[in-house]
Amino acid sequence: MKKIMLFDKTDDYAIYAKTGMVIRDTVTYGWFVGYVETKGNTYYFATNIAPGEGMDLWGEFVPARIEVTLQALRYYDILN
Repeated sequence: MKKIMLFDKTDDYAIYAKTGMVIRDTVTYGWFVGYVETKGNTYYFATNIAPGEGMDLWGEFVPARIEVTLQALRYYDILN
């Protein structure tokens, strides 16, 4: 399972994660969940977002789930 979930790997960290999305009635939710292994720690994350009004679903929203998460991990100095 770990091999399947490998999202990104550098000398400093490895990200294992899974994306998902559901459309119920007219409401869309997207998520990116997983964990980051560094040399000394393991950090778990779960991002669940909904698109803003007028947001392009495939062009903007789908990649936003990942980018929001990566920005947060950089903000907290988990990703160098």
